[in-house]
Amino acid sequence: MKNLSVAGDGTKIKTFASSYGKKICSCEGPCNHPRIFSDRDARWGWDSFHERWVYGYGIHALVEVKSELPLILPKLTGANTHDGVVGVNLIREAIRWATG
Repeated sequence: MKNLSVAGDGTKIKTFASSYGKKICSCEGPCNHPRIFSDRDARWGWDSFHERWVYGYGIHALVEVKSELPLILPKLTGANTHDGVVGVNLIREAIRWATG
């Protein structure tokens, strides 16, 4: 544990679902009828690496630097969740796991 080096990173994953949902009525043009959302958990979030908005998810992981093996399972979040928030939670989970 004394020589353990840890790194964390995250990325955005685009979903191909529409944030507007799919119309289930036969109305011409815009309407207020219910819609089907094929990916209800996806969210809009900023991908700072690509400098664009993404509708989908964020995936975050902690890895051991030398071996590049994950310390805990990666976390899937909405794309709107900031990396700093997920990072703190991953570190807490890794500490709980390491200390038993």
